[in-house]
Amino acid sequence: MNPSLPMACRTRLPGIVRGVATGSFQHKAAASLTHRLAALSETRSMTYPRFQVASLSTESSSKGGIRGWMEDRNQRKQQEEYMAQMKRLSEMDQLTLEIYKGELERGLNQWGANISFLQTKEVKTAKEVVAVVKALIDVKGGDATADDLLKMDRLERLKVATASSKTVEEIAILMSQIQNMDLMQRTLRKRHLEGKPIPPDPASMQAAIKKDALAVMSKGQKEMMMKRQATAAKRAMRKRR
Repeated sequence: MNPSLPMACRTRLPGIVRGVATGSFQHKAAASLTHRLAALSETRSMTYPRFQVASLSTESSSKGGIRGWMEDRNQRKQQEEYMAQMKRLSEMDQLTLEIYKGELERGLNQWGANISFLQTKEVKTAKEVVAVVKALIDVKGGDATADDLLKMDRLERLKVATASSKTVEEIAILMSQIQNMDLMQRTLRKRHLEGKPIPPDPASMQAAIKKDALAVMSKGQKEMMMKRQATAAKRAMRKRR
């Protein structure tokens, strides 16, 4: 996977937390939204364009010369973009579909300024995700939140799938990823209000989400988690028989 994709488009983490904390939601597609609670590790995950633009590394390049200098410069830029995005998320009251779309588009624009050809698999995936989010906005409105998506009926999902040329199953996966991003935003917001610093990298972001997930989840998200746990338990029992 191209390391310059937004986090929202890139990361693959188990469960709600997994999708959330792997990066920002910009070029790393399905940037991968976080390792969440152990209880959530059974939930679905997939690769989607994530918010931030590139994979982060806390280590400086070991290569010397111009190439090493360029890699160090890119890492510093990626870290700056990650922190800027985390700061934006921490200061907003809630994550809406319009904001989610804006973060995706911001990542695509930043990434596009740094490469010559935009027809890579990752960019194509990122653009497809943006198209689905636009279809969601057409059905639910730009102010819709993750909780509003939990209340969507099958007809509404069919409308989104038809408008974006995707299957209902693919729409469900993206909606799950939005739940992941919402959980990350809620965690960052909680830390901001408590005067705590922004986790400096995806690994520490995942740890923060794992710690605070139950405290920041909405009632609807908790119900969703319990349903998934119950479904996973039933499947496990059937396998034992």
